[in-house]
Amino acid sequence: MDILVIGNGFDLAHNLKTSYKNFLDFCNEISMQHNISETHLIYEECCKTNLWMKHFITRQAQMGDTWIHLENEIYVAICEILKKVPELRNPAKDDLSLSLSIGLFIKGFEFSKIDLVIKTHPNTSVRDKMSYRIEKEDEFYKMFNVHANSPKAFIKFLYNQLRDFINVFNFYLINEVLDKIEDDNKNLLVLNAIKSRPSITTMPVLSFNYSDTCERLYKLKCMHDFNLDIKTIYLHGKITEQDNCNLVLGTDSFDNSNIPIDFNIFKKYHQRHKYGTIEAYQKLLKSIKNNSSTFHVIGHSLEKTDHIILKHLFQANKNAKINIYYHDEDAQERLINNIKDIIGEEDVMTRVVFIDQYDPIRGLFVQPNSLVKI
Repeated sequence: MDILVIGNGFDLAHNLKTSYKNFLDFCNEISMQHNISETHLIYEECCKTNLWMKHFITRQAQMGDTWIHLENEIYVAICEILKKVPELRNPAKDDLSLSLSIGLFIKGFEFSKIDLVIKTHPNTSVRDKMSYRIEKEDEFYKMFNVHANSPKAFIKFLYNQLRDFINVFNFYLINEVLDKIEDDNKNLLVLNAIKSRPSITTMPVLSFNYSDTCERLYKLKCMHDFNLDIKTIYLHGKITEQDNCNLVLGTDSFDNSNIPIDFNIFKKYHQRHKYGTIEAYQKLLKSIKNNSSTFHVIGHSLEKTDHIILKHLFQANKNAKINIYYHDEDAQERLINNIKDIIGEEDVMTRVVFIDQYDPIRGLFVQPNSLVKI
């Protein structure tokens, strides 16, 4: 059984701007325009009133061309919030209200500055301790105010803001990227390692992306040319036109055991269960245990945020082979180190092969204008 494992590098190889940096740069550019089209108002509003958007844009500007890791930023932000608002360390204390005010057009907001705008005060009269309300002051919408009836309600507000951010990202992926996808001027996926095995009729694709790029571009081609059916598993959810967005965005873990369990909703493992994205992955693990498998990993950095998932995947069958495709020597070096951290040096020695993704014989990509026939 051949299993294709893809990360965001798969989309980037098709010249698709699906990274968080692409999204943040796009939203920031929209927010600075004077005449904003109706279809872009959703991005402007998010830049004004979403604290996570404000924080991520600020941090991305500080990082320059280097991509920020949103998963790590979420963890660091939660630590900062707890440090600045210690009342949140005891969410069960429901006789305290919290209020937050911030200028809508303020630049450079970070959660490390939250103590400058937050107030706490006793509150024993409100029945619904889990509720919060959002207000915009005056006709010019110059202030953004939140009033939470309890620490738990404030945590709920923070999480709902994160979900609002991911909903706008979902909207961006569909309307600004994938609906404008073109069939030419991109790298093309080939299946040299797979199509030579006629006994294979189904190829699982484990996607760490939200986008359905592989299905959009290759599903019909694989069915027609290779008699191969692509079955994609979206571990972190899939973009949708519907309101029930199930995209997973959170931190990989909490190294600090002092973080209250109420913040567990910010963990990716928690969200995978909450939004039902884990079950198909669990079925895949069972299938791997019972079958001879080869993993083809392309476009995934193998970095720490997904180590637990990848360790379960690669260790489900110790006889499974792992082909890891890289796009340049620097990437190869990083991938060698990262896979060693996941499965250990001995398994890397016996099970892992590193392959140039553009290799004309063993690679999985053919570059534009290549003479190699698909």
